[in-house]
Amino acid sequence: MENNKNTGWIWALVIVIVAIAIVLIVRHKNNTAVTPTAGDYSTAGGTAGDTNALTATEDTSAGSVDAAAAPAALLSYAQALAQYGSKRIQFDGVCQATPNTATWKNGTNIMLDNRSPMARSLHLGTMGDVAIKAWGFKIVNFSSSLLPNVITIDCGASQNVAQIEIQK
Repeated sequence: MENNKNTGWIWALVIVIVAIAIVLIVRHKNNTAVTPTAGDYSTAGGTAGDTNALTATEDTSAGSVDAAAAPAALLSYAQALAQYGSKRIQFDGVCQATPNTATWKNGTNIMLDNRSPMARSLHLGTMGDVAIKAWGFKIVNFSSSLLPNVITIDCGASQNVAQIEIQK
């Protein structure tokens, strides 16, 4: 009789251990399938699951300082980060800019970095409009004939997401 009671407890313990193991395995699988979120954008060039961001090349469409560059001269994302890391405005998945305020000298080339799976239309105040592809970036020359000048940036429907002061 005593032996049957012990066998029941042993089986109950085995079932609990197996259930815990299954829960841990399912949680581990769910944690490895990460999807980008608004706060997931890093200076390393993307997010977990963001393969396009790491292989992106410079967008040289209208507004780019390198619009006439040969395809071989296009910057990779890693090259652009190395060259423009401290002169970069990054736009996240909800169109918020980082940094949202900056001051640069007149004629400075700046990297506009779209860390979103959607193409972005940016309005750069008196400098006009610039479109950036999904996960893309564009190098733009910030200049003004009136100095100092504050350029207010709108991103899509979001207004005043950044203010850039251009000085002599």
